[in-house]
Parts: sequence; C-alpha cells; structure tokens
Amino acid sequence: MAEELTGVKKMAWSLRAQNHEFMNKLHTIAGLIQLEEYNEALEFISDIAKVRSNISNILTDNIKDASLSALLLSKYNKAEECRVKLQIDENSKLKKLPEGMISDEIISVVGNLIENSLDEVKNDGTGIIYVKIAEDGHLLSIKIKDNGDGIPVEYRKKIYEQGFSTKEGQRGHGMYIVKKIIDEYNGTINFDVDEGVSWNIIIPMIRT
Repeated sequence: MAEELTGVKKMAWSLRAQNHEFMNKLHTIAGLIQLEEYNEALEFISDIAKVRSNISNILTDNIKDASLSALLLSKYNKAEECRVKLQIDENSKLKKLPEGMISDEIISVVGNLIENSLDEVKNDGTGIIYVKIAEDGHLLSIKIKDNGDGIPVEYRKKIYEQGFSTKEGQRGHGMYIVKKIIDEYNGTINFDVDEGVSWNIIIPMIRT
C-alpha cells in the first residue's frame, strides 16, 4: 500500500520504460545511418527533438512541482513504449499544490489514473490518453480521458471500494487511495463513460 500511495514502484517501472524507448530510438538512428539513409536519419532526429522540446517546455515552464513533472514525463515515455499517444494539454499549469498536499499525494492521484488508462486503451497505435492539470489560485482541476473500452455498468458503483479490481492479480487499492486523498482535501472526483472514460477532479486550493 505504501508503494501505491507514493507511486514509487510505478515511477521506477516508467523510468525503465523510458530507458528502453530511448534505446529503441538510438537503434533506429543507427540503422538508418548504416543504410546510408542520412536525410531520413536527420528527419527522424529532428522530429524526436521537436516533440521532446514541446513536452519538456510544458512540464518545465507550466508544472512547478518537480515530482509531478517527472511522473508525467515517465508516463509519456511509457505510453510511447506501449504505442499509446499521451497528450499533455499545453495549457496545463500548476504553480503550487493545494494547502497541505504533498508531492507524493498528487503523483499518486495522477499516476494511478494514467496507469488505469494505459491498461484500458489499445496498444495498436490507436490508444489516446489526454491529460490536463490546471490551477487558478482557487481550485486545482485534473482531467484525464482515454479512448478505451470504458467501465462496465456493473463495476461503476464499486470502483472506489478497497480491494475491488477488474484486473486479475491486482489488489484493488489504486482507486481507493485516489478517492481517499481527494476526500482528505475536500475535493470531488467523478467520471463519464463515453467512448472511453473521462476522470474529472476538483480540489480547493485552501482547506476549510
């Protein structure tokens, strides 16, 4: 439970995926050079650099919590590894966390939801996960949407129960922990099921 709460285990997995994906790209570049496809190699490098620059700028300039930025980058890399497109909204902005909240809690919330989406979307190149995190001084809002198969009707009322899981071998603590953290800060969480699942979280910046 401690590992799930802090997100350390999942972040470690994601960082290994990041290293693997980096090696895949190096092998592709090396192959193009060996085939003397120099223009294609340069174009491939340029495309990677452009995408990486855009993601890095969003995370560096807009997300001021270093742990959350690291988590989002690692999930982005894991999604690439899984052939899933992870879109981080360029208008995402987080200057500070809600009063009393620590980094471990925000990465547990965001990490669990993204991980659930990764489990649900297809890894054939059609999977898409959209993430937006915005804070305006009064409220922190988090939106995570995927185009997976959704949540079966019979499971929807049980989704936050401790021990409940739709995945074999899972203990079912993830969404229970997410809900517990959000409740602790007087926030709300709800989801819509329509061509996938859209999670919407609102947390007041000041605890009452």
